[in-house]
Amino acid sequence: MMRKGDTELLQETKRAVLFAAILAGLAGCGGKESGTEKIVATAGDIRVTLAEFQEAYHQITPNYRPDISTLEGKRAFADDLVNKEILLLEAKRLGGFESPELTETMEHRRKQEMLGILFRDEIESQVEVPGHAVAELYDMRKWNARISHILLGDAAEARRIREEIVSGEKTFEEAAREHSMDRKTSRNDGSLGEIQWGQSIPEFQKVAFELEPGEISEPVETTYGVHLVRLDERLPQEVGTLEETRPLLRDDARRHLTNLKTREFMQWLEEKEGLTWNPEGLDLTLELIRKCLELDADTIPNERRYVPAPTDDQRKVVIASFSGRDWTIGEYVDFVAGRPVPLRVQGPIPRNGLQELIRSVQIHEQLLVKEAKARGLDQRPEVVSAVTRLHEQVMIEHVHGRFLQAADVTPEEVRAVYDSMRTVDEESLMIPERVDMIVLVHTERKRVEEGLRRIRAGEDEGAVCKEISLDLRTRDKKGRTGLIARGSYAPEMEEVAFSGIAGQGWTDPIQTGSGVGAVKVLVHEQPRIAEFEDVEAAYTRQLINARGETAFEEWIQEQRDALGVVIHDDVLELIGEPVS
Repeated sequence: MMRKGDTELLQETKRAVLFAAILAGLAGCGGKESGTEKIVATAGDIRVTLAEFQEAYHQITPNYRPDISTLEGKRAFADDLVNKEILLLEAKRLGGFESPELTETMEHRRKQEMLGILFRDEIESQVEVPGHAVAELYDMRKWNARISHILLGDAAEARRIREEIVSGEKTFEEAAREHSMDRKTSRNDGSLGEIQWGQSIPEFQKVAFELEPGEISEPVETTYGVHLVRLDERLPQEVGTLEETRPLLRDDARRHLTNLKTREFMQWLEEKEGLTWNPEGLDLTLELIRKCLELDADTIPNERRYVPAPTDDQRKVVIASFSGRDWTIGEYVDFVAGRPVPLRVQGPIPRNGLQELIRSVQIHEQLLVKEAKARGLDQRPEVVSAVTRLHEQVMIEHVHGRFLQAADVTPEEVRAVYDSMRTVDEESLMIPERVDMIVLVHTERKRVEEGLRRIRAGEDEGAVCKEISLDLRTRDKKGRTGLIARGSYAPEMEEVAFSGIAGQGWTDPIQTGSGVGAVKVLVHEQPRIAEFEDVEAAYTRQLINARGETAFEEWIQEQRDALGVVIHDDVLELIGEPVS
C-alpha cells in the first residue's frame, strides 16, 4: 500500500483523507511518452519515467514534500505515482466527470496562473529598490501619524464643511459623525487611528504627513472621494539604526514600489483599452445603492442583502466602456450578488469611491485577462500544466468519492460504537464547559461604552452589536456566539463569561490585550458526558468514511496486484545523482 504522507493537497483540497489527498496532489505530472527515458515504475501499460518522478516531486510545496532521501522513501513516492495513474484510468473508464462548476473552476485556475505570469513579467521583475529609497523610508518611519478624516462626495461639499469647522460652527468630530461617508470611521469621530508611512494611498498620505498637529487640510481628492484630513498627533517611533532595519525597510520599499508600478501598468492598460465612464450610469448606480440601503437588511435573505434591485431597463444602462464592450448596471449587480455579504457596499459611497470599486475589483480583471490572452499566456506550459493538474485532481476525487458514497452504516451500528466508547473510554465523550453569549467588542473603550449606554437605554442589542462590534464571527448573528468552549475569545473576557453570570445582563467593559469587550451570558453549560444524540451525526460520518477508505484501499491494492506493479530500484538510486 502507498505511504500516507502530507502533501500540498491538504491545503488545496482541504480533505482529511491523506490517502486521496496525496494522489490528487500528484495529478498533472506530465504525459506518458517515455521514449528512451529511464523508467522508475511499471504497472501493466502504465510507465512512470524518472523525469515524471522528479517533476511530480518538485511540484509539491517544499514544506509538504515527502522524504525521498532513502530508497524506501523513493519507492513509496513511486508507488504514489502509480496509484495516481491507476485512479486516472478508472476515471476514464467511468466516463470522466464534467460539470459547469468544474469548467468554471478550471477557467478560474487558468486565469489565476495567467495573471500570475503577467504580474511577474510586467511588474515584479521591473521593480528595483535604489539605496536612497531605503534611506528615505527610514527617515519617514521615525514618527507615525494619528489621523482623522471626513470622506465626502465632492470638493464643494468638502469646502463648505471645512468652513463650518474652521469657523467653530461645529467640531470636526460632529462633522465626521454627521457627514462622513466612511461609516467605519464616522462612528469613531472620523479617527483612522495611528498610521505608519507607506500604509495609505500616496496622495492622501502626502497631505496627512505634511500637516501640523491639529491642522485640517484643504479638500484632498483621491480615487475614493474627497477627504478633509486632520493630523491629530505625531508619535515618535523607536526605529533602531538604518543598518539594523535595512532588510525590513527594503522589503517595505519594494512593496511600495510594486504598488506604484501596478498603478502605472493599470493606467497604461486602461488607456490602451479605451476605458471611459458614463456619469449617468454611475449616478443611477449610486441611487440604486441608496435605495437598497434604506431597506432593513435583516429582513432580506442573505444572498440579496445589500444587492441593488434595478429594473430590466436599468440593468441595460452602461456604467463604463472598454475593449469594445460595455459594463452595465446589470453586470455590476450580478457581480455584487456573487460576493460575500461583508464585501458588498453597506453604506453611502461617493461617486469616486464607487468608480474606483468598479474599476479595481471588476473592470481591471477583465482588462488583465484580455491582455494575458493576447500575449498567449493561456498557452504557456505552466498554465496548461496547472489546469490539467486540477482536472486530474477532480477525476481522482471523483473516483475516491464513489467509495465513500457506497459505504453504508445503520443507526444500530452507530449506537454500538457510542455504547462501546461510553463503556471503554467515557472521558473521550466529555463535552467541555460552554457558554452561549452575546458579545460586543471594539478596539476603543468609548465605543463599547456607547453601545452599552444605548442598549441599557432600550435599543435593540442585536442591532447595536451589528453596528459597533468588530467581531466578524458574530456580526451577522446580532452578536450571538452560540455554545462555545474556552479558547474562542480573549482570556479576560472568558474569565468573566465563565464566572457564573448567566442571566445577569450585560457586563461592564472588559479590557483585553487587543481592545475592549462586553458580554451578556445567556446560557452557562457545565461539563457533561455527551448523549448519543450529541454525537450521532459525527459518529455516522466517521464510520462511513472509515468503511469507504477501507474499501478504497482494498480496491486499489487489487488493481496493483492485477497490473503487476514493478518498482525499478536501480533507476530510483539515480535520483540525487547526475542523470545522462
